Amino acid sequence: MSYLNVYFFTRNTKSKKDGLHLYCRVALKGKRKDFSIGKMIPPGLWDKQKGFPNKKLPEGKRYYDQLKTVEKEMFDAELKCIKNGKTYSLERIFDIYLGLDKHFHGIVELFNKHQIQFKQLVKVNQRAHRSYIRYDMCKRHLSNYLKDAHNKTDIDVRFLDYPFIEGLDHYIRTKGECSNNTTVKYIQSFKKIVRTAIQNRIIDRDPFIEYKGRIITVERECLNDTEIDDITTLNIDNETLKIVRDGFLLACYTGLAYADLKALKSSQIVFENGDYWINILRQKSKVKAQIILLPKALEIINKYKNNPACIESGKAIYMISNQKTNKHLKTLAQLSGITKNITFHIARHTFATTITLAKGVSIEVVSKMLGHKSIKQTQHYARMVNTRVQDEMQALKAFY
Repeated sequence: MSYLNVYFFTRNTKSKKDGLHLYCRVALKGKRKDFSIGKMIPPGLWDKQKGFPNKKLPEGKRYYDQLKTVEKEMFDAELKCIKNGKTYSLERIFDIYLGLDKHFHGIVELFNKHQIQFKQLVKVNQRAHRSYIRYDMCKRHLSNYLKDAHNKTDIDVRFLDYPFIEGLDHYIRTKGECSNNTTVKYIQSFKKIVRTAIQNRIIDRDPFIEYKGRIITVERECLNDTEIDDITTLNIDNETLKIVRDGFLLACYTGLAYADLKALKSSQIVFENGDYWINILRQKSKVKAQIILLPKALEIINKYKNNPACIESGKAIYMISNQKTNKHLKTLAQLSGITKNITFHIARHTFATTITLAKGVSIEVVSKMLGHKSIKQTQHYARMVNTRVQDEMQALKAFY
């Protein structure tokens, strides 16, 4: 049985100063195929006798490693061709190297199908738009990684392995400039796409079995009572800032995320057992959230009862876009003398800690109001603020 031979050679450019074009030649059973590596090398770094860059030179070592990678990928493609029991030919091996063959199942192709279906579910309110955006960003990182690290637009999902996943993880952290938690979440999204390939029996193994990415617990920022009062009592004339402040404070007193508050309808506020309640299904988790309205929250909602835009849309409060809201929150923080990096989601953390847990509300009740699927999710918010620690330690002073 004849086996694949891989060679490298160079061709001159119009100007020798520009360097030499690098080419690869693969040969099998009397047939051969030449293709460009897509790179140029300075003439002084090419060792004609060995047919490789001179790895003893610092710059030459980099080119040497790149060509060795191409050589390895060609031999890997040959091995996969033999393993899969397919037709053993130069064309077949080269197609596998490029990620192209008649039975090709591209990971980007699978990703695109997932996104089409996911977008349809978003339209019928069965999936969150923010989740769609996260998957889309993950796909973008994947496409960039394939292009930069593998010079490909797609790769057969059957060829995915731990080194590929490890490389993608590293790429998102470095070139993508993402934090550990963001990187791990993108890899988790990628894993869900690969899982569909396993479920559809396209592949019979899990390439993630050795991947150990872990979410690091981050101290969640929130506002204290003084900071809430500073924003509430701030004297402002700008109407947009007033709207942003009302929405943010309402979120602080209800724990609603931006998407849930913007979608909140007046009909979802009901009067039961002597109190006003918000009864909604959270857009992100589709879990029911039941929130009793505190007097300050009810006061804000009553301000918008006669708002023309709210009357026409049936909404409980008028909200501008999330991007503009976060921008104006920075202005409110600056005017209030607050140095924390305020975003709208901080309001949800503030409700969970300062408004409820720090005042003695049980974690079970807070979990119900936040619309969490389990207490475990709520525990991320349940940090012991100093006021709660101080109150509960007072009883010990009598003994010591």
